[in-house]
Amino acid sequence: MLAILSEKKMNAVQLVDQVLFLLLVFGHYSSGRNMHCRKVIVKDSDRHIPLREYFNSDFKDEPKDEYDLLVSNSGPAVLGSEISFDAEIKNKKGQVGDFKQFRYIWTNDADGHEFEMNDDFNATYSKTFYDDLQAMIYTMKVCVYDLVQSGKTFEHVRVAQGMTYFKLTEYLNGNTESHQNLPHLLKKNVYETNKIVHFKVNLTDRFDYERSNSYLWTFKYDNDRKEIRIPTIVPEVTYNSSFVGSHSLDLIVTSFPVMWETFEELQGKFNHRFVLKDRVSSAEIHLKNGQDTGLLPIGQELTFNITYLGSNPTVICWNLVQENDTVNSTSSLRGENCSKPITGNKHSYLLSFQLETNGEQYINVSVQNDVSQVVERKFFYGYTPGSSGYTSAAIPVVFSLLGICVIVIGIVYIVRVKRKTSIEVADFDFHPSLHHGDNHPFIRVIKNKVSTMFSRNLYFNTHKNPAHKETTAKNYGAFLSSHELEHL
Repeated sequence: MLAILSEKKMNAVQLVDQVLFLLLVFGHYSSGRNMHCRKVIVKDSDRHIPLREYFNSDFKDEPKDEYDLLVSNSGPAVLGSEISFDAEIKNKKGQVGDFKQFRYIWTNDADGHEFEMNDDFNATYSKTFYDDLQAMIYTMKVCVYDLVQSGKTFEHVRVAQGMTYFKLTEYLNGNTESHQNLPHLLKKNVYETNKIVHFKVNLTDRFDYERSNSYLWTFKYDNDRKEIRIPTIVPEVTYNSSFVGSHSLDLIVTSFPVMWETFEELQGKFNHRFVLKDRVSSAEIHLKNGQDTGLLPIGQELTFNITYLGSNPTVICWNLVQENDTVNSTSSLRGENCSKPITGNKHSYLLSFQLETNGEQYINVSVQNDVSQVVERKFFYGYTPGSSGYTSAAIPVVFSLLGICVIVIGIVYIVRVKRKTSIEVADFDFHPSLHHGDNHPFIRVIKNKVSTMFSRNLYFNTHKNPAHKETTAKNYGAFLSSHELEHL
């Protein structure tokens, strides 16, 4: 044993310090509790404390502290980065006092250093622990003193003490986050397929020199049998997939110094799991037993079937709403007025209901899953069987259909008439013998007068209306007798 010690040039004091260090590694929580605030304040602002001083237990009869001290830290922090410690003094009522200067002494069991500073009721101390330490949990002890007068001298009296555990890690620290720009997302990390999902990593380690980072995003799905790798130089990426089921993201961040070659390269490893689901679509309501006519009897059991597409599980809400019931109509559309929601993994549900009142009504059905919601309506008219309610409901429907048919026929007739070519026909009296019967002379005179007037009007209309270009005055003259031309 002595030969080994002599070869390694270790003295007895160094051996004791190493043994104490091992005890700190395996029992750092208990060592942190044994770090007591000393009665005498050291003059050095930052000095190394032998590890065996942490086990001093000479402070059994110390007075009770006047204040409470809350100590926290910004860890975890990777070795080589900066970690901050915060101390806040409050009185026994939990209130921060007025401005006053205190003496703070910060002591840790990681590298055994002590730091002294003056500050008010809030104090912050930042420190960098380098990679010569082990990655584990350590303790920071804070002792607070107040300068008080005792007779003709001034003494520093301890008024508060506290501690915090901080963690030093081997890999970079931070967290990943994801989001999707959709209005209906019920669960965290559950998103819709075929829509872009945004991912981002937030690194929390702080360095007092510049470092550059690269990112390798590996998305895995289908029980990790398939993967997609995306390298970036920015801490964010987008992902889009049609695969329904569980997905995972493995992210490796590589950080290296920009200018300082003495600092080593650091890595960070992160994992993020999420699920993709299909949105609800193609929701339809079908009334059973030939009830799709829109006329439903009251007082009888009626059934309807709701079908849809999308990822399960789903929640189905439905209710009957009167046409003029705007309150229930609005709430039903949002699925809020659902007394008995139906939850399941089917894509078709057969439901029963019974009408209680006559008149126009409708069924509101809301189908939602973790990523979407759809609302469907089915209108109908309720009537009492065997009463005039059916007739009063059927008459408006019949006359409405009849009116529609008349309007359609009229439109078709007008269009067809407008499309016909204008053809003019003239009945000329070439010879009296061609008449089929003898008319009375008085009637024959009236007929000739009307024929003459008709011919004159036709002549003037033909010249005034350019559309009748197939008939001219010359043509009319060719058919008129000399006697008739004299009258013209």
